[in-house]
Amino acid sequence: MPRDGEAGRPGPAAAAAAAASAGGGAAEASLSVADTNALRASLGLPPLREGPPPADQAAGRRAAAAAAAAADAAAAETDAIAARVAA
Repeated sequence: MPRDGEAGRPGPAAAAAAAASAGGGAAEASLSVADTNALRASLGLPPLREGPPPADQAAGRRAAAAAAAAADAAAAETDAIAARVAA
């Protein structure tokens, strides 16, 4: 059985482009991870990984969230001090 893109059948990229143009650009195109990886391979890109993100990425997100929370707390403290000085 031919795969997408073989024997005259459009591949995932052509199907996504056709879906987008059919509705005047307003249609939403969606590919499975397998189709996306096939498209990425044809473009010379590494495949997407399925499953949870590696632990170091999750730790980086937690650190960024903690830094944002600390910045918010510092801004609130600065506002409180400015309010006391103005009073």
